[in-house]
Amino acid sequence: MKEIFKFFLPLLKPYKWWYLCMIQGPVAHSLYPVLYNYSIKIIIDALTLGQAVHYGVFLFITCNIINEVCWRVHNLGAWKIYPHLWEKIIFKIFARVQTYSYKFFTDTSSGVIMSKIKGILDGFANFQRNVEFSLAAPLFTFIFTGLALGFVNFYIFIVAMVFTTCLGIVSFYFNKNLLLYTANQEEARHKILGLISDSIGNIFSVFAFASKKREMEKVINYYNNYEKPERLKWHKVDFLYCCLGMLCIWLFMIFLIFYVLNLHSKGLIAAGSIAFLTSTSYIFVYNSWSLITAVSFFMKEMASFKTSFEVMLIEPDKLDKKTAIELKI
Repeated sequence: MKEIFKFFLPLLKPYKWWYLCMIQGPVAHSLYPVLYNYSIKIIIDALTLGQAVHYGVFLFITCNIINEVCWRVHNLGAWKIYPHLWEKIIFKIFARVQTYSYKFFTDTSSGVIMSKIKGILDGFANFQRNVEFSLAAPLFTFIFTGLALGFVNFYIFIVAMVFTTCLGIVSFYFNKNLLLYTANQEEARHKILGLISDSIGNIFSVFAFASKKREMEKVINYYNNYEKPERLKWHKVDFLYCCLGMLCIWLFMIFLIFYVLNLHSKGLIAAGSIAFLTSTSYIFVYNSWSLITAVSFFMKEMASFKTSFEVMLIEPDKLDKKTAIELKI
């Protein structure tokens, strides 16, 4: 990972202020549920008491405007960064590969080199997308909704944290198995693609000896014996994981709805607080689940990114000579 950051950091530094602008989008997105739910709470309380709803409507409109403005700033930052950044990344990768020795190119197939270069570009794109959306948005939402719950009703916040901890333990166990099955699928798929590639490379021999049926059976048999069992295991574990995860969430929500109704019947909270506490609590617990799952898959993609980046760790051989003659074709 150190080599990856060392490679990309000089390319990212010129855009640090634009990246700071871009982070406003996920932050605003995370604050939006809290402000939105609170504005609805104020409107419901005002309607229940026969009061004016101007403050609640003003907050509702304001939080929507702020959310949209922050996302447009995010879009502007992406416009200013990505077209220029990708140019620099592609140039740096290509320039690095050109410094490798002749032996490297004879020992390594061009398909493997291109696959790794594509893996670097895809890995960097996935890294940015995951940090920006899959990780930052649920993380900030988890923090802001947790603070709001703790401020409004600390007891509900403690209970939500207990359920979140249980959900985290369940998620960790199942994601560990899902990642293992995913890695096995990837390995099996690479081998299947290798069989297909070999068949296409020897396509004239296949035609000459009328062995198309045999080649197809070879691929199908390998899929049924290696990749398909891993896929079946993955979907079985994923189904159980989703069932248990949602069971934890709904057990919490059932407890919560009875608890807030009990508080309301005793006159301890207003009607609007029921809507605020139930919706905010659901967002808090669900985003904790989303965050744990996102971290798990982020680690998987980073491992793949690191594998592809190994092609950038080859020691360079010789740089261009000053007396080099232009090649004319």
